[in-house]
Amino acid sequence: MFKIIKEQNQNVIFEASGKIAANDYEVLTPTVKKIIDKYGHANLMIIAEDLKGETFNAMSKDMKFGFGPYLKVKRFALVSDQEWLRAAVHVMSPFTKTEEKVFNLDQKDEAEAWLESQ
Repeated sequence: MFKIIKEQNQNVIFEASGKIAANDYEVLTPTVKKIIDKYGHANLMIIAEDLKGETFNAMSKDMKFGFGPYLKVKRFALVSDQEWLRAAVHVMSPFTKTEEKVFNLDQKDEAEAWLESQ
């Protein structure tokens, strides 16, 4: 599930938990698109404390997001202690123009400050 934690100017923070399903992108995608339409780009932060992965159908929505709105995400901060998520960001980072940074769960304030410093 994606839950909006904070939305301010071009910055949006989501909490991701449980197992992401395809319909969860009905929260993430329109919110990010709305910010991009208004500001020309978005800065995105996802806090993932207990993410369990995503369903097969969600993977296609994830790819559509990645090749769609995410192309206009200027900064992305992942806040998580889950090694598989942290590794995924590092593996995909060379394939995107987005400035991406990974933070530990105890660094939420630092991550938010970095996101908003742009």
